[in-house]
Order: sequence, then structure tokens, then C-alpha cells
Amino acid sequence: TSTMRDTSELTDVVHGYVVSSRMEARSAIEPLVVAYFFDGVESDFTVQFPKRGQASAASLTEDDIGADPQPNTSRPYITETRREEVELLARMEVTAALSSIDYQPHSEYAKRAEEAIQTSRQGSVELPIAFDNVDEIAQIAEKSLWRDWAARTQYSLAVPLKQVRLD
Repeated sequence: TSTMRDTSELTDVVHGYVVSSRMEARSAIEPLVVAYFFDGVESDFTVQFPKRGQASAASLTEDDIGADPQPNTSRPYITETRREEVELLARMEVTAALSSIDYQPHSEYAKRAEEAIQTSRQGSVELPIAFDNVDEIAQIAEKSLWRDWAARTQYSLAVPLKQVRLD
């Protein structure tokens, strides 16, 4: 039912979308996630689709997460994982249909300055989505490239039950 999902943050207009074969709903949604930068999460028995890049839901102090003032080095309360630069993208290419050229495929790319990085890894994605202009495709390439670099460092932690409100 409609009360079991919340799509209120998804306000982008999709001008065309191709589902060329039978697939799971998740597989059909994944290209839209790449193009429009949102996530799908379950919270309070509702599937929600929040846009990425929103303000933080909360700021937690060491006390909020139950950090020990004398941390146990064998079990840290927060873990940092950082990907090596050679694992990150130097270039990202996005291909999608362009309505202004009779829905023919069109590719745009974004790249990092070669002298600033130590990677040559390239990524590409073909989206089954139609766009009105090349700028939309170019923006997806740019955002995808920078998202890869922004997600280079990830943190994981366990919080006390009193923080369950944060999902």
C-alpha cells in the first residue's frame, strides 16, 4: 500500500525509462539510484527513498556512542576504512538516451586532473533513462566520479540502544 513507502523526496522528472526484460524491482530501481542519487532504506516498516546530500540527522558525541574514555585497543568503538587511491576512479563515463537526438545513446564523461592523482581506473555506466539535454548526463558523470572519491573513507560504529531513533 502507499503507506508502506515514502517517495516524497523524489522530485526529479524522468523523461523516459526502459525496462527491456523481466527483473526484480530492485534491479529496475538501481539505474534510477545512479542517476538521481537517492537511497532505499526500511524504517518503521516503511520503505523510504531519501535523497543523498541532505543535512546530517544528528551529531553524536563520544558519550552518545558509549565511547570508553580509556579505549580498548583490541576493540575500537569506531572503525575507519580507507580505500587506496589506485582503487578510485580517474574517469567516469555515463551513456544514456538523449531525447533531442531521437533517443539515441549519448555519452558524457568526467575526469580528475591526471597530475593530481595516482590512478588510471575508469568506470562507465549505461542508463536505461532518457534525458532532455547533455548537461544532465554530464552532471551524473561528474557527481558519480566525485561520489567515488567522497566515499573513499568509511566509518562504522555500534551505538547504544538509546540511539535507535537514528536507524
